[in-house]
Amino acid sequence: NYNSNQGTSGLTGFGLHLTGGAAANARIHVRGQTLAAQPYDTGATEGRPAGIATMTDNQWYHVVATWQSGDRLTVYVNGVQVSSAAAGAPPAFAAWERSSTVGAIRTAANRDDLGTFFGGAVDDLRVYNYAIDKYAVADLYHDASGLSACIEPYASQFDYNRNCVIDLGDFAAMAAFWMDCGLYPECP
Repeated sequence: NYNSNQGTSGLTGFGLHLTGGAAANARIHVRGQTLAAQPYDTGATEGRPAGIATMTDNQWYHVVATWQSGDRLTVYVNGVQVSSAAAGAPPAFAAWERSSTVGAIRTAANRDDLGTFFGGAVDDLRVYNYAIDKYAVADLYHDASGLSACIEPYASQFDYNRNCVIDLGDFAAMAAFWMDCGLYPECP
């Protein structure tokens, strides 16, 4: 986990982490509870950039998750939205008796014990009390990396790799399709 927090009951919580397994997506999960103190899954969503097989490949990633109660959960990686899901507003949030953890999660058996430690490095962690928009996320990514993010749809049928630039990568994608197509009158 990058960051998580849970109440004593474990019913109310927030987590931003990488999923396990070979794929490893960036994931946000928010949980509240009903007025009868039953678990209420507010929402969860996860993703990674297209063309990235895993996010556990010893590379640097800029990860942002946003949520506004009653709105959407959104995950961004390297300045670009990779997933989004509708998220409700839980009827109740139990108080968080413990501070937030960064780089680990509290175990279900004992909330005082930490486990599932993050195997990477975290720097420049920021927490806002409002959901930032895609432009602010792209600005944060640019400030950290010096790179621009492709956040608006690029209206070109020739941008095969969807990076907002017609470049050699697009030519390679087009050539691969062209070489695989020998049908007349057209390729499927």
